[in-house]
Amino acid sequence: MMTANHFCRNSFLRTTLALLFSAVACTASAQVIPAFSSIGNISAFGTFTVVKPDFGYYGDAAVFGITLGGYLQTRHVVGVEVRGLLMRSGGIEHEEAALAGPRFAMHFGNVTPYVAVLGGVANAWRWSNPPNMGEPPPRMLGGFGPQWQALGGVDVRLNRRFVFRVGELSYGRTYVKAWALTPLTASAGIVYRLN
Repeated sequence: MMTANHFCRNSFLRTTLALLFSAVACTASAQVIPAFSSIGNISAFGTFTVVKPDFGYYGDAAVFGITLGGYLQTRHVVGVEVRGLLMRSGGIEHEEAALAGPRFAMHFGNVTPYVAVLGGVANAWRWSNPPNMGEPPPRMLGGFGPQWQALGGVDVRLNRRFVFRVGELSYGRTYVKAWALTPLTASAGIVYRLN
């Protein structure tokens, strides 16, 4: 009898603790998930980008590459964005940049226009002269320097997770030791919502 009574008491205690922990777990998750989703929209994006490295100089050709980044967009208009650009194919002037700054977006149904002002650092370079037969071999000119960029674009939401970046245009300025570039970019791509 003593062992049966001891067994029943331990089973009752284990069941009570299991129910208590289950209730606590359900309550805790109910409090954590709304807090996570209330911070806003956390998204990552990738775009195909074409850049005219120096808008004021007519001798360079367009360069193309990719832009990867992400943003946190609050439920209000203000957010923050980070991005990296890798422009290495095409013309003789190339550029890589890492930028961050505030973004502002409005939602109209599935359409979201946005603007951002970003600052950061860039590695810009160009050849001293195009590599042509009969001319002296080109040497690379360039270096690191600060960059700012003002941009705007339009996103169209396809479903809860995927957004099509219809288009984005930007204008900026890159300061390197030998010269200053004024890049003008156009891009389109995909945005994926993480939360």
